[in-house]
Amino acid sequence: MDNLRAVVKNLFSRISPYEILKGNTIYDHLDENTFLQLGSGYIMNYSNDELRNMYYFLENEFLWYKRKMKNELLESSNEGSGFNVFDALLLFNNAVLIEENGEPKCQYVQLLRWRDVVTELEEDLFVTSFFAYHDLLFSKNRNNFFWKPVIENNNYELKRLLKQGMAENHFHLKGSAPGFHLAWISLMNQIDNIVYQRRFEEYEKKILRRKREYRGNYKGGRLVYMWRQAALIRLFLFSIIKDTYLKLDYYQIFVKDLQDICNETELEELRDVMTLNRGDKTVNLENIKECLLPETREELKRIGTYRAVESMLNNEEELHNMIGILQNNVLGFRETYAEGQLDYTICSHFLYAEEYQTNEILSGERWFMYTMFQRVYRKEKQDAMRPYFNWFYLYLVLKANIRNELLQTNENVGFDNFSLFEKRKDVFVEKTPFEEIYLKMAVRDTLYNQNIVSLEARIAPKDSEAKLFEMITRYDKWITGNLKEKEAEKLKRKYFYVLHFIKQPERCKEDSLEFHECRHDKLRRKIKQQALALAELRRKGSEAAFRIKGIDAASAELWCRPEVFAQAFRYLKNHMIHAEARKWMEENDTNLMATYHVGEDFLDILDGLRAIDEAVCFLNLKCGERIGHALALGVDVDEWYEKKSNRIVINKIRYLDDLVWLYSKIKQYNVNDCNAVLLYIEKKFDEYFQEIFLNNMEEDKIKKVIQEAGDYYSETEVVHGYDCNNFSFNISVYYDAWKLRGDNPELYRTGYFRTYGNVMDQWDAWAVNKEFPVNYKIRYNPETAFLVYMYHFNSKVKATGDQMLEIKVNAYMRDVIKQVQTRYQQEIATHGIGIETNPSSNYRIGTFRRYDRHPIIRWYNLGLTSDQEKLQQCPQMKVSINTDDQGVFATSLENEYGCLALALEKSVDDQGNRRYNRTMIMQWLDNIRKMGINQSFYLEEN
Repeated sequence: MDNLRAVVKNLFSRISPYEILKGNTIYDHLDENTFLQLGSGYIMNYSNDELRNMYYFLENEFLWYKRKMKNELLESSNEGSGFNVFDALLLFNNAVLIEENGEPKCQYVQLLRWRDVVTELEEDLFVTSFFAYHDLLFSKNRNNFFWKPVIENNNYELKRLLKQGMAENHFHLKGSAPGFHLAWISLMNQIDNIVYQRRFEEYEKKILRRKREYRGNYKGGRLVYMWRQAALIRLFLFSIIKDTYLKLDYYQIFVKDLQDICNETELEELRDVMTLNRGDKTVNLENIKECLLPETREELKRIGTYRAVESMLNNEEELHNMIGILQNNVLGFRETYAEGQLDYTICSHFLYAEEYQTNEILSGERWFMYTMFQRVYRKEKQDAMRPYFNWFYLYLVLKANIRNELLQTNENVGFDNFSLFEKRKDVFVEKTPFEEIYLKMAVRDTLYNQNIVSLEARIAPKDSEAKLFEMITRYDKWITGNLKEKEAEKLKRKYFYVLHFIKQPERCKEDSLEFHECRHDKLRRKIKQQALALAELRRKGSEAAFRIKGIDAASAELWCRPEVFAQAFRYLKNHMIHAEARKWMEENDTNLMATYHVGEDFLDILDGLRAIDEAVCFLNLKCGERIGHALALGVDVDEWYEKKSNRIVINKIRYLDDLVWLYSKIKQYNVNDCNAVLLYIEKKFDEYFQEIFLNNMEEDKIKKVIQEAGDYYSETEVVHGYDCNNFSFNISVYYDAWKLRGDNPELYRTGYFRTYGNVMDQWDAWAVNKEFPVNYKIRYNPETAFLVYMYHFNSKVKATGDQMLEIKVNAYMRDVIKQVQTRYQQEIATHGIGIETNPSSNYRIGTFRRYDRHPIIRWYNLGLTSDQEKLQQCPQMKVSINTDDQGVFATSLENEYGCLALALEKSVDDQGNRRYNRTMIMQWLDNIRKMGINQSFYLEEN
């Protein structure tokens, strides 16, 4: 089965489209040499002899499988010696897929293998081929193509458990529609879209999944060309299915064709034409059609169309020049066969419904693939489409190639890799007629396809109240479109919005000796504007305001820390709605809740842990609020460092901050046997603090700050320390300065802590973090306040701190980090802060490559074991299971539960014994399911 998976990926994703187009690779006779070359490039740890054995084994398996399914005699035969690529789909489908009540399902025991394959190849490739072959065997006519984008599995115990209701607490709206499905339909129906062309040309410069050149003369293809080749093949094959022709301005006919096909009477009529064209090898059919019988014209048009298509497929310039004509064919087919539809292949009444049908927009492409597979598997020699089956094979491979550039299918880790795909998720949908369907499928179809009782749709904020109001109103209108008012209101009770501010890296002005701006000044101002827009929307008390239940910050976290969002979070979480504006607000439902993406991507586990602590402390996260991902809080420390060869590459000030934070946690938690680590930190603190801060301090500046602060505080009753002439720094002072990074940096612009006074608006009132640190007075410590100033405003500190280090992490340090990680888990559990886990997203972005290695098991194990010691050692944190970007990762919430369940069932210890039994796994999942619902920011009381 594992070998078959690798072979299927090779045949439909990794093979060269050029080889198929040129006829060097034939769908029904894949030669041994091609199989070996592909295998040596992608199927590791096999010799050529072993790959050759695999080739002949599979060839024989395909033959026996088809005979078994047709109840034919199992006897030796020379029939059909050859390797048919479509037969590989049949064998894989038979092992993985079943049909129940007309719906495709994955066999639960094969779910993880299925997930592995459909990460690289779309599910519909397998489902449509599966249905096509089985319907042929049983003489069925299928008219239901509305199955879910991510099919279910047949674990009925899990199905009944999830039927009780689930909460989706981490769901990015723009990343949660079946993005590639819609993008593909959009691409196939807008062949002449110049914006799409430019997008592909841009992506060509940054190919995200490069192929291995398994042959010396290997040729790939430009994305623009592959897109239009696929669109042309689809148009042409559809025309044959519908027994019509593409309308071209020129049908190329060879003179020899006329001599072979025309009867004597027609040839006589053509003599003058043929005489005029005696020097030409071809003639335009339009110039001679009056001389031909209707049946002859039809046959010559068929030949001419094939030649035109073949020529365009092999000549990029010619195809480009014909784009306008091909687009007219798309419009003509839509008008003739699919009036009112966005896809011309939705061409029969059973492919759409009078009332809205979930997944309806996908039905045309599925029907097209199903119909083609049926004709392939029927193997009728008289089938007019038979000569073009290799083009259908090429279509599927082209589609997979483009899909691999739009969905995250590569093996790279880290958020930056994910973000490259994430930015492509809706570029072929946004600002098109598909955008409305995109959002409708993301929310409405998700809710209708699964028993989700609470869905938290995350969207980006706007810089004005009017824009925010318009966006929320438009999204609700699109999502609930064509539903009756009562049904629309019922649907809206199940989903709501959370605004996620967008993290961005800082752009420094390195030519300035003293920055006039603090760190991330531009982004801070943008966040303030967006926060005030949300507050104004809430002040006006519209229904749109009621639809927003929480705030978040998302995107790449490495170069944008929680401190940037601290004031905005405190301000919005404490923003109250006046009584006269509560028309749309539920009773006691006026405060926004908070969650925050953190600890997902990190340069060092220690750095990830500090980022989580910053989010909790600076944003004042409280019981009932959440953090997203938090992988640094749960990944296996030894395993993570081992994968990094026990070395990290990190900038100096970040490493200094991490060491000081670790030092403080060692002291706070009374970690034992770590004197060597403490001495190391003290030594490194002296070294890096000297280099980053002390070397960049100017004595005149210090004296000026002391003088000005003394004058300022002399007019107040504040107890301060500005009666000395020198500053004294140590680790404790530095840690206190770190605690103040959640304050508005402008309070420290003068080098000392200076408040706004008594004249403050609501925004300014939250410039100071009143909850952390507990000791408010440290702001009046001269050294502490000055370090905050240096951190934010000194250009030399920034430049020196940004220099990179390579650090070897020894066993002593790893052991201490493990202990601190464990203790910090307990601290988070004590706070009652929930963790939003996203198994497939974490699997693709993180460093672990097995679902049973997900940190959720280390955070919460109640139900998984009856061992009291293991239960006691586990922090039993509040966790939930979510999808994150279900469209980008081609998953669903049910699928996330299923993958975790099966991975745990398969998990074994060092002796090969199963760690968990199914009953306990189901209990554990049920506990998490209930916790997820309880953690929702809004759940309507029944």
